[in-house]
Amino acid sequence: MSQILQGAGHGSRVRRFLFDQFTDTSNVALPSHSPIIGGTWTTGRGDWSIGTSGNEVASTGELGTNNVTLSGGQPNGNLSCDIFTGDTFTYAGLAVRRTSSNTFVAFFLRNGEDDVQIGFYNAGAFTALTTSAFTVSTGTTYAIRLRLDGTTIEAFVGGSTVASAATTFNQTASAHGLLTFDAQANVRWDNFIQDP
Repeated sequence: MSQILQGAGHGSRVRRFLFDQFTDTSNVALPSHSPIIGGTWTTGRGDWSIGTSGNEVASTGELGTNNVTLSGGQPNGNLSCDIFTGDTFTYAGLAVRRTSSNTFVAFFLRNGEDDVQIGFYNAGAFTALTTSAFTVSTGTTYAIRLRLDGTTIEAFVGGSTVASAATTFNQTASAHGLLTFDAQANVRWDNFIQDP
């Protein structure tokens, strides 16, 4: 299901499949929070909640790959989110086309490696599809967009293409969401959107 929203321009309209700005009471568990557009948030692993400012998401997860996804999306389309990296973090990104807590396609900003990576987890086993050099800094907000188009997954940061991969893995799955590796209390996610 999609929803048409009134756009900023005169008479303009925007179609959205998923949309959440995470406006809620701070520390509300994400599965208890209602998105603007979409089904329900489902935690795959870790603890996910509305941040202390009341309009962003924070993860106080556990060691390993933590993820939370929103149902009601589409297998194809543009998925975007702002990710603030905080003062320390290892990996943060998006989980797309998820079918279970440990089966999904992953996009990571990887601090320390100074790169971005697209890959997938199949029953918890990770396969990297592509890794591209990209300078990742702490204390920075990154505007992330993933274009999902059949077998093609293209990643953009700040409007510039940073990585592209092709895979048939989980190609028809429509749950998408947030992803981190290990407990990342300093990372924040905001403005989560899927549109055509």
